[in-house]
Amino acid sequence: MNYESFTNWNYKVAWIRSLVNRAKRLCASSKLSEELANIRRFASYNGFPKWIVKRIMQQSLRPKRNVEEEAEDQDVLYMMLPYNGKESENIVKRCKKRLYRLFKKEKKIKFSIRFRSTKVSFFTSNKDRIPHLSNSGVIYKYTCPGCSSVYIGKTENTLFNRTKQHGWCQADSAICKHFKDCEAWKDVVGIFQLGGEEIDRMQFQINCVRENTEIINRSDNWLNLSFLESLAIKEWQPELNRGLKSCKNLILKCYMTSYII
Repeated sequence: MNYESFTNWNYKVAWIRSLVNRAKRLCASSKLSEELANIRRFASYNGFPKWIVKRIMQQSLRPKRNVEEEAEDQDVLYMMLPYNGKESENIVKRCKKRLYRLFKKEKKIKFSIRFRSTKVSFFTSNKDRIPHLSNSGVIYKYTCPGCSSVYIGKTENTLFNRTKQHGWCQADSAICKHFKDCEAWKDVVGIFQLGGEEIDRMQFQINCVRENTEIINRSDNWLNLSFLESLAIKEWQPELNRGLKSCKNLILKCYMTSYII
């Protein structure tokens, strides 16, 4: 680990301590100095100053105290804190000093502080978002702009291709059939044709499906998609009952899939 890496100090120097302890246990006394020189060279490759490496080596080479006997007389308080650079380590040191003053002198307390290194992606996404229509492996919900009917579906294809199929290419699709039967939708199309202007019916329907489709869940596993689809259909059941007719067949298909599995 490099000296400039953003992590807790104990984690940063652990590899140096480990190599020194390993050399102390395995190397003969005549070869120990040569092995320690190799460790100093490795540390210099990773940007560690010489005085820091020297101090860590001296601490590791000292005879260890009997930790078990000391632990019997001490009460250990464990704390897990988020790591936020050197400033967080300084804050912890100051807090420990103040806490020691608050406890009685005859009471032996030891604070065991562990830092939790949290990735930036935990707080916010650090990747570019995939365009909405480029998503695949999703559960999606389409809402008719005319009558507000709802259709729930799943696809392992991209939403760009699936919405095109729903809008025009797949004639037996529930949404495509709904365009033919929905009177409210026909009124919407009529509004856009006021003044005698002709519209591209195919492109108009495809764009309508794309603009009124939202992602409600996603999974890379087909089996998970099947279960998530049935759960979504159950959640939106009131809207589906007054909406697209073929959703009943979709519910039956989802529950049959669950039953067979």
